[in-house]
Amino acid sequence: CCSSSATTKQETTTGRIKNNLCLAIKHFQKHYFLLIYIHITPCVVQCDAGWELNGTKCYNFSSNRLNWTESRDMCQSLSADLTFLFNKLKMKDRFWIGLTDSETEGQWKWTDGSALDQSLTFWNQEPDNYDVINPEGEDCVVIVLEDKSSVFKSWGDVPCNDKYRFICEKNRFVNDSSYLQHTYLYFQQFY
Repeated sequence: CCSSSATTKQETTTGRIKNNLCLAIKHFQKHYFLLIYIHITPCVVQCDAGWELNGTKCYNFSSNRLNWTESRDMCQSLSADLTFLFNKLKMKDRFWIGLTDSETEGQWKWTDGSALDQSLTFWNQEPDNYDVINPEGEDCVVIVLEDKSSVFKSWGDVPCNDKYRFICEKNRFVNDSSYLQHTYLYFQQFY
């Protein structure tokens, strides 16, 4: 780094500058050391506007009523999927959840493709696949709330073309602008 073989005046000047810089760096390396300290503040984890944070997920409670397929499509258009979160429901109503046996009758699956754990069901005299009124049967699931107390009661299988409110779930996101990185350079002279 600290040698030059310049042939013109400009090259000689450039060579001297490089040589002086090189000597300065060698002097610095000989007499100082550099300590770099980087501090990163925690990120802010949040949900989009209109979504509620609960644990590690964000939830959107619809105000409009759609059938099961339309509800799921709406959730997916929001980068989410149908779910259920019954401890956050504060009104008496029914909400679609992401559970269906539309592929094979009696084989309940969640929207992520996983099978329903039969030990964790909330059926109350359901599912009954009641097909007297609707010959297609009942292949989609709603949360049934108590009429008077707005308390979670059970799941019910209903025709997928009925219209209910729905709950979308998605992962919370990290606001990239919330990552604050501070870099400190310390020069310490050797003694």
